Amino acid sequence: MAQGARYLGQVHEVGALARMWVNGDYRSGISVLDRTAARALETKKIADAMADWLNDLVVGAPVYSYVPSRFRSRSTATPMATGR
Repeated sequence: MAQGARYLGQVHEVGALARMWVNGDYRSGISVLDRTAARALETKKIADAMADWLNDLVVGAPVYSYVPSRFRSRSTATPMATGR
């Protein structure tokens, strides 16, 4: 049985529509059509940002720097059963 996404034991909405709603980027509704529209708008938003990210790359420069997280994981995930 599938369960909704949980954080600190509470169910929360996730997905493109929820992200765009929280950011204020989409407030037209919550129908299936709205979810599809939010996915399309979020995809365009990411594609536009990718063009800037690509232009920020410098040939020969490092592309990754490790920065330790200041947050500790509170994961309650358990390994999935296999072979069933």
